[in-house]
Amino acid sequence: MKKIKLIFLLTIFLAFNNCGYVPLFSNNNYDFSIQNIEIKGDKYLGTKISNKFEIFQNKESNKIFNLEINTNLVKIISSKDTKGNPKTFSIEIVSEVKINNNNVKKIFKFNENATYNNSSSKFKLKKNENKIIENLIENISIDIMNSLQTF
Repeated sequence: MKKIKLIFLLTIFLAFNNCGYVPLFSNNNYDFSIQNIEIKGDKYLGTKISNKFEIFQNKESNKIFNLEINTNLVKIISSKDTKGNPKTFSIEIVSEVKINNNNVKKIFKFNENATYNNSSSKFKLKKNENKIIENLIENISIDIMNSLQTF
């Protein structure tokens, strides 16, 4: 039985080791450097997005960018039950990114949204909301990185 487990674990290890997986945010995937990031709008969301770009700061590259990130969060009640209590919520994060590269400026707008159900436990509701916000921020960060790569 131990031999079968050992062979199984060895096979799994070799399969994942040789599959060519490369992390999405590794330094090797992107050829640019970020010199300065200015945050406007919602400071919490802007800082969360800005933190995703720390690995690109002070990196040697021919493409050097300055970013101005203006991010806002909109949370609305999507539907209510018969008593008038919130049933579902909708969150939208809108991020406008101004990119400056050697006096060449472009403005990109990124929108991400999600809908989620209300919960009787406010703790669970807030935890779920924070998880959704993290996922939306991650998606926006990926979109910004792809825009910088093709700039």
